[in-house]
Amino acid sequence: MRRIITFLAAIPLSLCLLSAQDEVGIPADVFYLMPKMAQGTLLFHDKSPVTGQFNICAVDNTVRFKDKKGTELAMEEDESLLEVIIDGVPFLHRDGTFYRLYAISDEAFVAVKRDVLIMNDAKTASYGMESNTTAVQTIDTYNMAGRTLDLSDMKDVPYRVTETAALYRKGSLLNLNKRNCTKCFPDKKADIEAWFTANKKMNPTDIETVIAQCREWSGK
Repeated sequence: MRRIITFLAAIPLSLCLLSAQDEVGIPADVFYLMPKMAQGTLLFHDKSPVTGQFNICAVDNTVRFKDKKGTELAMEEDESLLEVIIDGVPFLHRDGTFYRLYAISDEAFVAVKRDVLIMNDAKTASYGMESNTTAVQTIDTYNMAGRTLDLSDMKDVPYRVTETAALYRKGSLLNLNKRNCTKCFPDKKADIEAWFTANKKMNPTDIETVIAQCREWSGK
């Protein structure tokens, strides 16, 4: 995989902590991973990069774009897609899931995934409907896969959302444990040992604490 651009190390933390409690009506800042569709780049394993205006839907983990008429469409799943950068914010793509990357050091990142669980299956029954294939000029080799799940469909849907952090280093996603923290911050082995002795384990759903602690170990 091509190396993540290191100048992204200065990206500020702007997370809204999300509750696991059931809610009704998915808001835009939960439905999408970015506040709005913005200029971005798609990086692939075996294709040239693609640029355009993009966002990412957290409900179905699809890259979103608009056609010439302004209609929002979803890009088909493509396992060769490695990374999406939107408005300077990097997202790692692994096994059909997007992880927002927070740079901690030159090699280590905190990778955050968002899971949005729709609680009422009846509300999702129509999403598999067939529709005409549509393409957009800048990514004309990618087609809409069925009916695009739209934010307007989510007004009365009960849902549950969680965000979970992992570590990302040298192309691998790593669980938040003492061994992997030591891999990412080898110069802080004693400090990491002391922290885990005192705290036992790190809570992967406490995103702000995870990022703050990792930045403390990295010295940045």
